[in-house]
Amino acid sequence: MDTPQGGSDPVESNPSSSPVFIVSNFWKELDLEKEKSLLDGQGLRIAENLENSQKNRRKLAESTRNFKKASAEEKLRLFNSLLKGYQEEIDNLTKRAKFEMERWEEKWQNERKVQKQRDQEGSPMV
Repeated sequence: MDTPQGGSDPVESNPSSSPVFIVSNFWKELDLEKEKSLLDGQGLRIAENLENSQKNRRKLAESTRNFKKASAEEKLRLFNSLLKGYQEEIDNLTKRAKFEMERWEEKWQNERKVQKQRDQEGSPMV
């Protein structure tokens, strides 16, 4: 293998520019255990939110059926609780969407940060 005129291999003289070092450094900075822990927690919360949402929709469907079957007098009495149920479900869906969008944005920002670091270091895509 030819060596540059300076007499030394540039990778040997600057180990931080070697592909092995760059890839190794990338994986250290990524901290997979921390990412896995965060994703596990977020996944559990998303699953809980979905389950709660399904339960609430079933309750609302049942309340709506009861409301439709009710007499005019009963409808007046049931209306406020039915409306409150729909408002609560809309609020819950809004919170769930916000939580999930924030998680997506975090992941996107992290990916952009890693990509920017790779671009600055001139390292190949991993």
